[in-house]
Amino acid sequence: MGRLITIMAKAAYLANLVCKKAPSNIRFADATIIRAVTGPSIVRTKRPMLSLFILAYVLIVCYGVHAAPASLAADNRSLSIVWNLLQNDTTTSPGPFTSELVVTNNGQRILGQQGWQLYFNFCRKILPESKTDNFRIVHVNGDLFRLEPLSDFFPFRPGTSRTFRFQTESSLIKETDAPSGFFLVITDEVRQEKVVEPLGEPTVGPINSKLQTMRARDDQVTVPTPISRYQENLELLPASDQVFERIIPTPVLSKSLPGTTLIDHNTVIIAPAELKQEAAYLAHALEALLGHKLATHDEKPASANIAITLGIQDIQVAGQSKTSGDHAYRLTIHEDQDIAIVGTDPTGVFYGIQSLRAWLPIETYRQAEDKIAITAVEIEDAPRFGYRGMHLDVARNFQSVSSVKKLLELMAFYKLNKFHFHLTDDEGWRLAIRDLPELTEIGGKRAYTGEEDQALLPSFGSGSDAEAAESHGSGFYSREDFIDILRYAAERHIEVIPEIDLPGHSRAAIRAMDVR
Repeated sequence: MGRLITIMAKAAYLANLVCKKAPSNIRFADATIIRAVTGPSIVRTKRPMLSLFILAYVLIVCYGVHAAPASLAADNRSLSIVWNLLQNDTTTSPGPFTSELVVTNNGQRILGQQGWQLYFNFCRKILPESKTDNFRIVHVNGDLFRLEPLSDFFPFRPGTSRTFRFQTESSLIKETDAPSGFFLVITDEVRQEKVVEPLGEPTVGPINSKLQTMRARDDQVTVPTPISRYQENLELLPASDQVFERIIPTPVLSKSLPGTTLIDHNTVIIAPAELKQEAAYLAHALEALLGHKLATHDEKPASANIAITLGIQDIQVAGQSKTSGDHAYRLTIHEDQDIAIVGTDPTGVFYGIQSLRAWLPIETYRQAEDKIAITAVEIEDAPRFGYRGMHLDVARNFQSVSSVKKLLELMAFYKLNKFHFHLTDDEGWRLAIRDLPELTEIGGKRAYTGEEDQALLPSFGSGSDAEAAESHGSGFYSREDFIDILRYAAERHIEVIPEIDLPGHSRAAIRAMDVR
């Protein structure tokens, strides 16, 4: 109610300005609004009925948009943005979908018919002819779009919101496909950029009605969720003892045994010289759980051991002989006896170590213990597929060295062996080349700089600022970084497959060479 009274007071003030001669100190923006609403011929009228009419008109036109929510107004950014998916067109397949941007002006600046532009990234092509009201959306490049006012755009005042509705080709049913990376550009009279303000990510409205989730008239496919994906994949797996579900992939053969054995500070890791790297890896992995590092030896002490060895004879996995290169292993844990991992090769031993890590009690990973009791078990396993890969695209969304290492560690835990490292694309060049520094100086950054002489245009929600902490648009790996990643992967028996995408998808390289 208080907000309504404020709006009415402002409207009455404007109506008073219209029905009387405007005072000499009236702000130019207010005069512009008056002329836009009434036209110059009635500025000096004093008829009371017309005054009431203008009051109603101003209420409807100037303040008919909804007011800024308090939660959004608290943001320091001058504009708050909500994106709503309204509906998919199910009359054609694939049809366009209709969505809207609800933009709230939290700042002090009036956004008029010129002098401002709202940039954002969107993974769907916006149909320029579908927009409503007095604005246009321009496709800049790739997934970058620009919303700007037209000459008959009604000024957008502080404390109000404006809705911009448009259609986009194809269908959309997921929040992850929402527009992103918004930023506001303020220009002067000669269209030179004066202010570039990052606005971040929009608030995404709920997507749950049939109008939003139906992609065609006969669409029978439900919107996927983590739960539905889990259930679908569960049906593909063979029936197994639930106790072994924490070892992924499920071993070829597994058998629970009675009793437990203990790992504590007296435990020693026994390994021959050729498995020194694997022994060091296991000692490091257990150190985080025990709070102290286990000793490693190449000779077997009396007791309390974890023995990792290479099989002198062929290892049998479910009755089938496995040899070096098959990456097979056998993990044996008997009550109050040594833990034994035997592999056909160092990679097989490493996979046996991963199964041992997965077999440890889950509570151990929640809180370090000085003793770990492990249930007795026998496991025989070998990979079913030679290529078990993971693809990481750092060209479009850059990841730090530490993030890449974290992914490699997870890959090792799940016994994945191929790392497809996508280093270059249209939106970024991420590997430093000593004789061509522009590849990373220009192609390794994304920002809004007017021209692409300092950085590539924003894409995939990277925003206007190349240095923003939340942006994944900028960054590259030095020669030393890349060697570090290669060594880290090799220690985990993962082959790195670097991809330099040429001659296609080479816009980052081309722009860098243009600058050079």
